[in-house]
Amino acid sequence: RMRKKKHKKMLRRTRHQRNSK
Repeated sequence: RMRKKKHKKMLRRTRHQRNSK
């Protein structure tokens, strides 16, 4: 099956949230 590519939301890098998915 052909999977739809989900593009990840572009996350802004902040001091408090460095590794947020």
